[in-house]
Amino acid sequence: MSVRTLSQDALIMSLAIVAVAGISFAPSAAYAKSEHEADIQIANKTGREIQFVTVAHKYSNDYKNTKTWGNLPNGVTTKEPLVAEYNTGIGTTGKDWWIVTWQFKGDNTLYVTSPKNFRDIVDHLEKWSKDALPIAGKLGGAALGVAGGTAAGVAVGGPAGGPAGGKAGGAVGGAIGGKAATEMGALLLNSESTVGFKQHILREKDSKQKNARPTVIEIGDKEVKFNSPSGDSSTGFHRMNGKK
Repeated sequence: MSVRTLSQDALIMSLAIVAVAGISFAPSAAYAKSEHEADIQIANKTGREIQFVTVAHKYSNDYKNTKTWGNLPNGVTTKEPLVAEYNTGIGTTGKDWWIVTWQFKGDNTLYVTSPKNFRDIVDHLEKWSKDALPIAGKLGGAALGVAGGTAAGVAVGGPAGGPAGGKAGGAVGGAIGGKAATEMGALLLNSESTVGFKQHILREKDSKQKNARPTVIEIGDKEVKFNSPSGDSSTGFHRMNGKK
């Protein structure tokens, strides 16, 4: 018959506590902070041809991403995606904020998502449009040049902002580069404020590292919808040249 001492009992109890603690805390590793990327595409559901569209995404102040596409007929989805960076897990406090602006072919009106109809947001967008409208004209020129088969912005080098001009990954739904696209993206992201931005949170299941399908932003004739594997949301939009 063996006899355990008090010290042996204390040791056994300590090991049991450690074991239980290990079991309790091990799962937290699955919820630790993780960095992700999600592919974002635009789908035109307006019934009209979109000449260009720019999307800007910010995850708090940690990540800022933007992309411009050109020549998007109704019913077509953009080709090369915008890659949106974001974090998930314990200790992350950031949120995903979005703003989308576009122009239709043959229409100088600049449309921009407007998540709330509060006056301060409209005022903010109207001030923003004073700089955005001239840039939109340059982007429209770049998109038309690519659609017409010009060599990577050579014929629209002036309107697109310089010799580099605009380049697209295809005449239909391709990405537009060049100075004007860079200027539009910078203008959308030039403030740390989220006034005028739409909140649509990306989750872990939206990450392309998880082989998730892209998040598709559908531009419709009445609203803009954000469709992600983790869930959907929608917002309205505002016309920037006074047309109602």
